[in-house]
Amino acid sequence: MTTPSIFLIIKLDEKKGVVSINKLKDTKTFYNIDFLRFVFSVYLVYYHILHANIISYTDDSAFYEQLAAQSNYGGCLVICFFILSGFFLYRSYIRRPDMPTGEFLLKKIGRLWGVLALSLVVTTLWFKNNFFNNFLRLFFLQSVGLSAEQNGITWYISPLFWTLLFYFVLAKCIKNERKMNLVTAVLSYFSFVIVLNYGNFLLSRDTAYGMFSLSELTAVACIGVGWLIASAINHFYNIDYIQNYQYTKWRKAAIFLLSSAIELFCVGVLGLYLFYHDKAYANILVVVIVFSLLLVCCVGKQGILSKLLDNKYFSHLGRYAYSIYVMQQIVFYILQRTLWQNTDYVVNHALRTILISLLVAVLLGIAVYYICEKPFAKWVNRIVKKLYGKNRAEIKKENESTGGA
Repeated sequence: MTTPSIFLIIKLDEKKGVVSINKLKDTKTFYNIDFLRFVFSVYLVYYHILHANIISYTDDSAFYEQLAAQSNYGGCLVICFFILSGFFLYRSYIRRPDMPTGEFLLKKIGRLWGVLALSLVVTTLWFKNNFFNNFLRLFFLQSVGLSAEQNGITWYISPLFWTLLFYFVLAKCIKNERKMNLVTAVLSYFSFVIVLNYGNFLLSRDTAYGMFSLSELTAVACIGVGWLIASAINHFYNIDYIQNYQYTKWRKAAIFLLSSAIELFCVGVLGLYLFYHDKAYANILVVVIVFSLLLVCCVGKQGILSKLLDNKYFSHLGRYAYSIYVMQQIVFYILQRTLWQNTDYVVNHALRTILISLLVAVLLGIAVYYICEKPFAKWVNRIVKKLYGKNRAEIKKENESTGGA
């Protein structure tokens, strides 16, 4: 059995004597990316507070209306989560290309289902959400063309789940990375074409032409982009010229300045989309391109922002991003019955109200991570070990007996 070179952590070319390092395997953590996940999740809470949640409690406050209007494009940050998911899918796949599909499926359920189920149960029992809509969400059937209900904060989870599974199975079927990348590029391109043109170049959850779920196609397009970025980064770091590049003092300074300029540019453009709607261009493809550049910079860790944010203390926050995002709707229901009822306070102390609301969402997300998300993932992983641990041991033993050939 021959193992493709892209699946090796270190490859030794005996003729050239070159040691090739697989960047995404060799780097254990990307602290800066983890921090971005946390920041994006908090911003999406801010975005959802201002859209269809707090506005009806503000007595038509012009300040809130302005904040809401200027953040109209804020929902596009979800596509950044899709891109990150594709990036880490590639990374996990090259680490274990032999992983059984069932194991991958269970791990994704362990990662996504526990908090989602808790949120749906709470909103059904205590906040009277529609039982049948939540029932379909439990099976990851929202916003994939099979459910009439496309609204709600958790809409992106179902497309995320199925698209990750699709790309994982596709990679196992194709096996050759070049062919896989070609197919992924084609799927991403045509998915973008349908999503952008049907949705007037903005996010949409409709079903186009009676057969294409735009939510699902958005996931296919953006997760594919994340996969391609990760693959390109790996190949870039395996180029002989890059591995043997001599970093002088001036070259390091030039790379630092260039990377810093790109990072600041990307953050500036994202800032326009998040806080200055009237200055942003009405095409989410700009966000895809700009965030992709920022992601590459974060992996390279050569610019001022990627270096400053590459701190393990920042990375701890990233683990809470999913719970914060999913549980925010429950926070809104609670605030609608408590703090937001005081209209005078909400209007006269707008920034304080928003900060308190954000803080409550973050604290609840952190609590749910330890109460539900982490324990559920551990429980599922124990099941995975019982079901697939023996297979992994047998594969390892076979590779050792054949010298990894």
